[in-house]
Amino acid sequence: MKSWLNSSEESADWGRVAARYAAAVSSAPSKVTALRAAAGIEKLDEDIAHQLSLMGGRCPPYRRLLEIFQQLISEPGGKPIEQALAAAWERRTFEGVYERPLLLLAALRYDALIEGPTHPLFEGIAAEKPNARAITKEQLATALGADRMGFWITLRTRRVQTNEVSRSLTWLWPAMLAGCNDRRRALAIVDVGASAGLNLVADRMRLTWQLRGQSSLQAPVAFDMRSRVGFDPRPLDARKKENREWLRASIWPGEVARLARLDAALAAFEAHAPPPDLQLGRASSVPGFLDGVTRTVGSGGLVIVYQTLVQGYIRAAEREPYTSGIMAWLAAGGPGDRVWATLELEDVSDPNFGCMIEVHVSTGGATETVRLARVGYHPEAADPLPGAEQRLRSLLSTTTR
Repeated sequence: MKSWLNSSEESADWGRVAARYAAAVSSAPSKVTALRAAAGIEKLDEDIAHQLSLMGGRCPPYRRLLEIFQQLISEPGGKPIEQALAAAWERRTFEGVYERPLLLLAALRYDALIEGPTHPLFEGIAAEKPNARAITKEQLATALGADRMGFWITLRTRRVQTNEVSRSLTWLWPAMLAGCNDRRRALAIVDVGASAGLNLVADRMRLTWQLRGQSSLQAPVAFDMRSRVGFDPRPLDARKKENREWLRASIWPGEVARLARLDAALAAFEAHAPPPDLQLGRASSVPGFLDGVTRTVGSGGLVIVYQTLVQGYIRAAEREPYTSGIMAWLAAGGPGDRVWATLELEDVSDPNFGCMIEVHVSTGGATETVRLARVGYHPEAADPLPGAEQRLRSLLSTTTR
């Protein structure tokens, strides 16, 4: 196989690399800063440094891979790789700072999973028990070889599309607080950035979240579900094997629990009849569809629009029209019958509870926002803010109208 690596290169100066990364990570802000778009490989170094800061000590194979990748392309022998990346992404713009590093990692893992043990990085990122020490500069250079067409096609055409069903807490929790349990109140849900739409069927799975200082919150829950709609600029058809494999590749090496949840979600989605309605549409187009969804629940029903770690993927030009459109739809609703729930990254310094679930509720001509709980990227636990559950239950209650 052709490799980008020049075999005559001297061994790496790992002390220099470690020092450079330490400086980059230490300078990364602990709070999420403004999003910005980048084209091609513009500012890729910054994005990788930011991703390393987000990762912390999580997933040693991916951390090692990114560090070696940064070192590889900074050397003269890595120039062809940098040029190949620029060619693959020359017509693409990336909105979130973490999009390109995650796409690079997922594309390598996808290639390794498809090929199997003969792939140069299989032991490091695709084996059942991944071994970070098995990842070397030579193996990475081979995995990025010009002859590995599958990898380069994936890198050029795919998008990071993670359906982490534990994030469905974002809509399930408000629905329960609103009294939709046991089919007592009609419900409709809208997933913005739905990808394959797996979060739309999370109520059909056995999921549990531990609420700090309280009992656990559990699904499945019986809902009078009138509509399940997902919007995505590139909805993924999970009925296709290659798309299911891409979703699996998007889960990080060694994260067995997440992989099990994904497989359970794929089974639940396949068994659901009729299937959720997945529509091609950007975030800014969503507000125009909401009146139609609202009519499906009738008087006394509830509509929940939600998003989970999507903000960074929304084009800059769309963010204001999307947000203002959703808020206008909320303000036009009656007390407690419309919700916009978001789970977004807030504090990159906290790997366990660095995300925030915020719930915006219609109050009849206005809106109120409740910061409900701190959670992680793949929440199995939640830390409710004091009084948040009680306030949200009051806002969503049908008995106070």
